[in-house]
Amino acid sequence: MRDSGGCSLREVNRTEKVDEQKLLHANYDFEHIGNGPGPGGWRMSPNGCFRCRDCEYMMSGDSSASDQCFCGHLFKDVEAGRIGCVDGDDAIGVYRVVPKVAP
Repeated sequence: MRDSGGCSLREVNRTEKVDEQKLLHANYDFEHIGNGPGPGGWRMSPNGCFRCRDCEYMMSGDSSASDQCFCGHLFKDVEAGRIGCVDGDDAIGVYRVVPKVAP
């Protein structure tokens, strides 16, 4: 499937994701909370991220949109209310997003 610009839609989405990841890392630090779901299950929050250990993609904890990492191992299905990883839940790093402080 191609858009009017001649690029495949998947390529456009990957390019946008790469740009979003660069911006995210430029503006925020990530505080590791742990791996896998907590005692009450997965905590969805726009102030949190989930990290794929294979491609290091940082997935937003915002519950408004589904997502998948670059390598396809980490996924978020908001309709099912599920975060998952082909390597098991303990392979998912859970992080708090902290704005970087200007020097």
